[in-house]
Amino acid sequence: MLQRFERDGVSGGQRVAYVLGSGAHAFGYLVQIGDHLFQSPLSYYTNRRLWDVAPGYEVSHHPDFSRPVTPECLLRHSGKSQPVPYTLNRYRTPAFLAESISCDRCHGPGETHQEARAGVDSQSSETAGGRAGQHLRAMSSRWRRTHLQSGKEHGGFPAGPEP
Repeated sequence: MLQRFERDGVSGGQRVAYVLGSGAHAFGYLVQIGDHLFQSPLSYYTNRRLWDVAPGYEVSHHPDFSRPVTPECLLRHSGKSQPVPYTLNRYRTPAFLAESISCDRCHGPGETHQEARAGVDSQSSETAGGRAGQHLRAMSSRWRRTHLQSGKEHGGFPAGPEP
Protein backbone atom coordinates (compact mmCIF):
# COMPACT_ATOMS: atom_id res chain seq x y z
CA MET A 1 0.00 0.00 0.00
CA LEU A 2 1.31 3.44 -0.87
CA GLN A 3 0.23 6.26 1.43
CA ARG A 4 0.17 9.81 0.11
CA PHE A 5 -0.87 12.97 1.87
CA GLU A 6 -1.07 16.69 1.25
CA ARG A 7 -1.41 19.37 3.89
CA ASP A 8 -0.93 23.11 3.51
CA GLY A 9 0.53 22.62 0.04
CA VAL A 10 3.15 20.11 1.19
CA SER A 11 2.82 16.53 -0.03
CA GLY A 12 4.64 13.26 0.48
CA GLY A 13 4.27 9.53 0.24
CA GLN A 14 5.80 6.23 1.30
CA ARG A 15 5.11 2.53 0.88
CA VAL A 16 3.62 0.90 4.00
CA ALA A 17 5.78 -1.90 5.41
CA TYR A 18 3.65 -2.93 8.43
CA VAL A 19 0.13 -2.46 9.74
CA LEU A 20 -0.47 -2.19 13.49
CA GLY A 21 -3.73 -2.77 15.32
CA SER A 22 -6.56 -5.24 15.25
CA GLY A 23 -8.98 -2.84 13.62
CA ALA A 24 -11.27 -2.83 16.65
CA HIS A 25 -10.46 0.87 17.01
CA ALA A 26 -7.95 1.79 14.32
CA PHE A 27 -5.07 0.74 12.11
CA GLY A 28 -1.67 2.43 12.31
CA TYR A 29 0.98 2.14 9.62
CA LEU A 30 4.76 1.88 9.65
CA VAL A 31 7.15 2.64 6.84
CA GLN A 32 10.63 1.21 6.58
CA ILE A 33 13.49 3.27 5.23
CA GLY A 34 16.61 1.12 5.15
CA ASP A 35 16.65 -0.67 8.49
CA HIS A 36 14.75 2.09 10.32
CA LEU A 37 11.01 2.15 11.09
CA PHE A 38 8.91 5.33 11.05
CA GLN A 39 5.26 6.01 11.84
CA SER A 40 3.02 7.05 9.00
CA PRO A 41 1.17 10.31 9.61
CA LEU A 42 -2.03 8.59 8.46
CA SER A 43 -4.21 6.14 10.38
CA TYR A 44 -7.52 4.54 9.54
CA TYR A 45 -10.12 4.80 12.33
CA THR A 46 -12.53 1.92 11.90
CA ASN A 47 -15.06 3.17 14.45
CA ARG A 48 -15.41 6.44 12.49
CA ARG A 49 -14.78 4.82 9.09
CA LEU A 50 -12.31 7.48 8.02
CA TRP A 51 -8.67 8.28 7.45
CA ASP A 52 -7.17 10.92 9.73
CA VAL A 53 -3.84 11.97 11.16
CA ALA A 54 -2.12 9.43 13.40
CA PRO A 55 -1.70 10.07 17.13
CA GLY A 56 1.12 12.54 17.69
CA TYR A 57 0.66 14.26 14.34
CA GLU A 58 -2.46 16.25 15.26
CA VAL A 59 -0.67 19.59 15.63
CA SER A 60 2.01 19.13 12.98
CA HIS A 61 1.56 21.63 10.14
CA HIS A 62 3.76 19.60 7.81
CA PRO A 63 3.50 15.92 8.72
CA ASP A 64 5.97 13.61 7.11
CA PHE A 65 7.27 10.09 7.52
CA SER A 66 10.09 10.97 9.92
CA ARG A 67 8.60 10.09 13.34
CA PRO A 68 10.80 7.27 14.72
CA VAL A 69 9.14 4.08 15.91
CA THR A 70 10.90 3.12 19.13
CA PRO A 71 11.09 -0.34 20.71
CA GLU A 72 8.83 0.99 23.50
CA CYS A 73 6.12 1.81 20.96
CA LEU A 74 6.33 -1.64 19.43
CA LEU A 75 6.29 -3.30 22.85
CA ARG A 76 2.81 -1.85 23.35
CA HIS A 77 1.44 -2.17 19.84
CA SER A 78 2.97 -5.21 18.10
CA GLY A 79 4.47 -8.64 18.51
CA LYS A 80 8.12 -9.50 19.00
CA SER A 81 10.26 -6.86 17.30
CA GLN A 82 14.03 -7.08 16.79
CA PRO A 83 15.49 -3.68 17.68
CA VAL A 84 19.20 -3.07 17.28
CA PRO A 85 20.48 -2.29 20.79
CA TYR A 86 21.37 1.32 21.61
CA THR A 87 19.58 2.75 18.57
CA LEU A 88 16.39 4.81 18.42
CA ASN A 89 14.51 3.07 15.62
CA ARG A 90 16.83 0.66 13.84
CA TYR A 91 15.72 -2.99 13.52
CA ARG A 92 17.24 -6.26 12.40
CA THR A 93 15.92 -8.11 9.36
CA PRO A 94 13.18 -9.16 9.65
CA ALA A 95 11.97 -6.36 11.93
CA PHE A 96 9.49 -8.73 13.61
CA LEU A 97 9.82 -12.36 14.68
CA ALA A 98 6.08 -12.27 15.45
CA GLU A 99 3.80 -9.50 14.25
CA SER A 100 0.85 -10.19 16.56
CA ILE A 101 0.80 -9.58 20.29
CA SER A 102 0.64 -12.92 22.05
CA CYS A 103 -0.93 -13.75 25.40
CA ASP A 104 2.60 -14.22 26.77
CA ARG A 105 3.24 -10.46 26.41
CA CYS A 106 1.08 -9.64 29.44
CA HIS A 107 0.44 -12.98 31.08
CA GLY A 108 3.89 -14.52 30.93
CA PRO A 109 4.66 -18.01 29.63
CA GLY A 110 1.61 -20.24 29.29
CA GLU A 111 3.20 -22.93 31.43
CA THR A 112 3.52 -20.51 34.36
CA HIS A 113 -0.12 -19.50 33.96
CA GLN A 114 -1.24 -23.15 33.93
CA GLU A 115 0.78 -23.88 37.06
CA ALA A 116 -0.78 -20.87 38.78
CA ARG A 117 -4.29 -21.90 37.74
CA ALA A 118 -3.66 -25.37 39.17
CA GLY A 119 -3.43 -23.69 42.59
CA VAL A 120 -6.92 -22.15 42.30
CA ASP A 121 -9.87 -23.71 44.12
CA SER A 122 -12.39 -24.56 41.40
CA GLN A 123 -15.29 -23.58 43.68
CA SER A 124 -14.19 -19.96 44.17
CA SER A 125 -11.76 -17.34 42.96
CA GLU A 126 -9.70 -17.76 46.14
CA THR A 127 -6.35 -19.39 45.61
CA ALA A 128 -4.96 -22.32 47.50
CA GLY A 129 -2.18 -19.92 48.50
CA GLY A 130 1.52 -19.86 47.91
CA ARG A 131 3.24 -18.78 44.69
CA ALA A 132 0.25 -19.61 42.49
CA GLY A 133 -1.95 -17.15 44.33
CA GLN A 134 0.71 -14.46 44.23
CA HIS A 135 1.13 -14.96 40.47
CA LEU A 136 -2.61 -14.65 39.79
CA ARG A 137 -2.93 -11.52 41.94
CA ALA A 138 0.08 -9.96 40.17
CA MET A 139 -1.42 -10.72 36.74
CA SER A 140 -4.77 -9.21 37.75
CA SER A 141 -3.04 -6.11 39.14
CA ARG A 142 -0.99 -5.69 35.95
CA TRP A 143 -4.15 -6.05 33.84
CA ARG A 144 -5.95 -3.38 35.89
CA ARG A 145 -3.03 -0.92 35.62
CA THR A 146 -2.80 -1.49 31.87
CA HIS A 147 -6.49 -1.38 30.96
CA LEU A 148 -8.25 0.72 33.58
CA GLN A 149 -7.82 4.29 34.72
CA SER A 150 -10.06 5.04 37.71
CA GLY A 151 -12.57 2.53 36.35
CA LYS A 152 -12.94 4.42 33.07
CA GLU A 153 -11.91 3.69 29.52
CA HIS A 154 -8.20 3.57 28.74
CA GLY A 155 -6.85 5.02 25.52
CA GLY A 156 -10.29 5.16 23.91
CA PHE A 157 -10.86 1.44 24.32
CA PRO A 158 -13.70 0.34 26.61
CA ALA A 159 -12.63 -1.70 29.58
CA GLY A 160 -13.34 -5.35 28.85
CA PRO A 161 -13.95 -8.28 31.16
CA GLU A 162 -11.26 -9.12 33.64
CA PRO A 163 -8.97 -12.03 32.80
